[in-house]
Amino acid sequence: GKAIADRAKKLEESGVLFLDFSNVDVLDFCFAKTAYNKILCKYVDGKQVFILNAKSNIVETLEAVINQKKDAIVLIDQTGRLIIKGKAFSSVYRETFNVIRNTKRELTVKKIAEKLNENTTTIGNRLKKLYHWGVIRREKMVAKNGGVEYLYRFNILKFDHMKT
Repeated sequence: GKAIADRAKKLEESGVLFLDFSNVDVLDFCFAKTAYNKILCKYVDGKQVFILNAKSNIVETLEAVINQKKDAIVLIDQTGRLIIKGKAFSSVYRETFNVIRNTKRELTVKKIAEKLNENTTTIGNRLKKLYHWGVIRREKMVAKNGGVEYLYRFNILKFDHMKT
């Protein structure tokens, strides 16, 4: 637990945390729930946490925890594919995420709303969740009218194969 907390605190610097489960054979549900609720949720809002090399039983335990929280997690499997798990990552979030992922530049809420033929409030709410889960990045900008505007983009990491 302390090692995870120490790594999570370092998110302030990089914004990215990799948790490598390659040497983990069993993950107890109670431990996973406590680690997630007490450590990761405290530090990871809007940060990118990637789960690496998790065996199927580990993924199943992590998914059970995040489904209770109505969250999503990002896993990178042994082939380097990005996989987003969690019941909360429904088709509307997947659709919004895919617009950002498939665009090679930063997008505003308005541009994403236009691409999906949705209103900006709906898209803004989806983007807040995607950002909270760490699946997308956002940057605060000053809008032309002097207000605040966010630019959204896919994560800074490059993946050869992505499955979502």
